[in-house]
Amino acid sequence: MNAKIKQYLWNTIGVSINSFISLLYLIIVTRFNGLNHVGIFSFVFSFSLIIYAITSFGGRIYQVSDVDEFETTHYFSFRFISSLVGIIIALLYIILFDSFDNRFLLIVFWLLIRIIESLFM
Repeated sequence: MNAKIKQYLWNTIGVSINSFISLLYLIIVTRFNGLNHVGIFSFVFSFSLIIYAITSFGGRIYQVSDVDEFETTHYFSFRFISSLVGIIIALLYIILFDSFDNRFLLIVFWLLIRIIESLFM
């Protein structure tokens, strides 16, 4: 098999597993905390996935396919800039629409996880 096809295949498998993890998280939170808390968690988790989509911006797919054309530092600087944009968007949302309650801490926690993931993984 061609090396690029293998890279695309593994990337597709990784994205699919990452999507399945969200379902697994929601099942676990529902079982342990009940329906009252799962609504807050599902909102926060979905919001963090939207910010993650902004911060990663499909950069891994391009990095896998363009490995010969660009240096790794270009992709890291792009990830850093897109992560800053994601943080700014998240902070604007928190300031405009959130009331600094329990959701605030959850949003900050999940956003930190997703931004670290988009930067280094």
